[in-house]
Amino acid sequence: MKIIVIGSEGQIGKAIYNLAKTRYDNVIGIDKKTLYHSPNKSNTDIMHVCIPYSLEFNDQVKKYQKKYKPELTIIDSTVPPTTSQALNAVHSPVRGKHPFLLPDIKRQVKFIGADTPQQQKQALEYYASLGLRTYAAKNSVTTETIKLLNTSYYGLMIAWWKEMLDYCKYHDADFKDLKEFIKTTNQYNPRPVFTPPVNGFGGHCVWENAVMLNKQKKSKFLEGIIDVGKM
Repeated sequence: MKIIVIGSEGQIGKAIYNLAKTRYDNVIGIDKKTLYHSPNKSNTDIMHVCIPYSLEFNDQVKKYQKKYKPELTIIDSTVPPTTSQALNAVHSPVRGKHPFLLPDIKRQVKFIGADTPQQQKQALEYYASLGLRTYAAKNSVTTETIKLLNTSYYGLMIAWWKEMLDYCKYHDADFKDLKEFIKTTNQYNPRPVFTPPVNGFGGHCVWENAVMLNKQKKSKFLEGIIDVGKM
């Protein structure tokens, strides 16, 4: 099997590349820094797309599809809903903690959003061959949407903890007591405890994904995440 990973030097691409290499020998990484490793133009079985989303994303992917002729294109990047459908691609979002994503990918269930039964079958069999547990979602729009909602849910929790910290400061209430109060409430009604951000969210995904989701459908909740992320 011939597998190409577009964006193999990025954190997502590197994890996908190393995952594929655990099972297959003919895995080729393509990145701005490694263009000289470009394979011949013979047909490719699987082409992973792991580059960040941008306004040029669709055109870039189409060029790679034309060049490498993959039987199946899998978009691992976080993208706006309908992107994969427009590219006749499967969407399979990556979940995990940056920068070391591979252990989390191996541990978590791999969600697969395909728009045809054939694509779904191919993707399920491929990921199963890599030793992953899989879940067949309704379609690619579903996985694109739930990835954005999942990170924004996390961002909303963090944003609210920042708001609670501000309230405690305003009233000269003890923030440690608030955390202890919530922790002991968890015995009966789960309420996760987060660390409020000091200067924005930091890291990857949360702020960027909230912006991407808010462009699809405006939300005051998302705008709150975006505002906190700017701090």
